[in-house]
Amino acid sequence: LDVVKQGIESLGGTVQLSSVEGQGTTISLRLPLTLAIIDGFLVRASGIHFVVPLDTVFECTELSAHKRTGSAGNFINLRGELIPIVHLPGAFQLGQQKANELIVIKQGPRRIGLVVDELLGEYQTVVRSGGRILSNLPGVSGVTILGSGQIAYILDVATFFGARRGLDGGPAPEPALAVAGVAPSPTGPGGI
Repeated sequence: LDVVKQGIESLGGTVQLSSVEGQGTTISLRLPLTLAIIDGFLVRASGIHFVVPLDTVFECTELSAHKRTGSAGNFINLRGELIPIVHLPGAFQLGQQKANELIVIKQGPRRIGLVVDELLGEYQTVVRSGGRILSNLPGVSGVTILGSGQIAYILDVATFFGARRGLDGGPAPEPALAVAGVAPSPTGPGGI
């Protein structure tokens, strides 16, 4: 327990024990609100890294493996179910829409496919607040720093399902990452 206590205190949290004879012991762990660890799925779109919360990932596949439908080709037939797709680079006005990988996210019974350049795999991450700059950006709930030192943006999946204002066709927001002064680095993918 001492190792756990030291680890939590190093993050600015606390550990409290309280016992009641004959009833048991309660262990309370408190972490700062600005610090949480999530399991995510790391993807790259237009040279920018994004983390999709893993509990919302339904499946990953290649976009070309599915028949596209709709007047703008903005739906796919996924085993008999019509799924809307969103090009992640386009949603964040990053340009370049040559992506061909698809990560299908879910919220209850609903599904949406996010089209990205690369599926990089599972990633456990520490969520950090984006501060004032990122707090009002639709589609982003926080940031994390990758092992390489690059920034990855944590997607707010509810935005894609229209539960929050922004990417759901509501009032046109400013370009999400462009407002934050973020653009793909000319020196290489993800060099923010």
